[in-house]
Amino acid sequence: MDRCGRLAAADFSAPGLLGDAVIQARNLAESLQVVFDAGAKRILLPMSSLTNIPSVPGELFAKFQSRLYSNPVDAVFKALAEERGAGGFA
Repeated sequence: MDRCGRLAAADFSAPGLLGDAVIQARNLAESLQVVFDAGAKRILLPMSSLTNIPSVPGELFAKFQSRLYSNPVDAVFKALAEERGAGGFA
């Protein structure tokens, strides 16, 4: 977990996952800055945070390879595909 309570491992982050629930990532711009500073290059974002993307500076958002997920199962499958090196965020 990063200092804001989001899943972050090596160069990967998935804000918005809380147990088996999908929540809207709070303060998306700050969250992405934190995980970028921690070395993340790929992010999974909940669909509920789609409306917050305009609040993120373009130059920060462009530094990530990003995908959206709709539920925890979807997030897990996308994260596992990345972990296995199956072409990243399949």
